[in-house]
Amino acid sequence: HLRVGTFEFFAARNDEALQPWRDALVHLQSGEVEAASEVAAKAYSNGASLEDRRSAIDMISLVAVESGSHGHWFESLLVLAAEGGLSHCAYNVGNLISDRAESAADHALAQRYYTQAIKNATAPSIKASALTNSCIAIRDGLITGTPDWEKAVAIYEQAAELNLAVGMFNAGNVSCWLKDKGQREYAARAEKWFTRLIERVE
Repeated sequence: HLRVGTFEFFAARNDEALQPWRDALVHLQSGEVEAASEVAAKAYSNGASLEDRRSAIDMISLVAVESGSHGHWFESLLVLAAEGGLSHCAYNVGNLISDRAESAADHALAQRYYTQAIKNATAPSIKASALTNSCIAIRDGLITGTPDWEKAVAIYEQAAELNLAVGMFNAGNVSCWLKDKGQREYAARAEKWFTRLIERVE
């Protein structure tokens, strides 16, 4: 459901560069995520400000998630936004690619966008979530063919330090795996993160 304020904000401004974005939001009001994404993707470099593009793309993303519609044009729009510096879009592209990944190359591509989000994100929640999701391929060896639990713990700990509960849980859990394989020094790390998690989550 399109927030009325966003549509009115675009509609009220006499800016020619915003016209295709207004058109995209009209499609979005009708629930046409792919049509809205196509118009927005084709208009991405037409001179609208980054903040205006971000506002429209965020609305398209919201409706896409609500409707479960993740088509070609929606993903193309997110890729353009990610390459244009919107770190939360890079994170979302990483998720889309990772969810359907079937090969090491697919996981490597998802990793590229997660890395971009980790590097550029100013919001701790985006950075922490990108760290956690990027870690799956490293932990399970989906790119190299060799699981790397030690590196996974280090990455999960970065997310945990940003106060992400899932990061704390995974840091503790994979530390337990390493402890059970004989690396006893990881027992203290598991205890640390599980204790922090208990304190963090009711």
